[in-house]
Amino acid sequence: MRVHKTVHKTMWVAVRVQRGFVSEVRAYADERSARRRERWWRQEMNPDYDETAVSPVRLSSPRRRVRQRTAMRKRRTEAGDRGCGRDADSEL
Repeated sequence: MRVHKTVHKTMWVAVRVQRGFVSEVRAYADERSARRRERWWRQEMNPDYDETAVSPVRLSSPRRRVRQRTAMRKRRTEAGDRGCGRDADSEL
């Protein structure tokens, strides 16, 4: 198995909560833009009921995730071959 270098990218997510429900989520490439959106939301929000937050999110390269999904699919197929799944003739 070859090991590939995993590339991580940081995205910034701004979340707006109004009256206890998530009303808007926006993703940004840089923290400055996310903070700008948060400030804009705070100008219009009710501080007693509403909230906003900015959080960094690390994204892995999609190449690595595809390999993991393929491995999971292979394991499921092997489990099905061993008879671990539900039989077609079984009743509910």
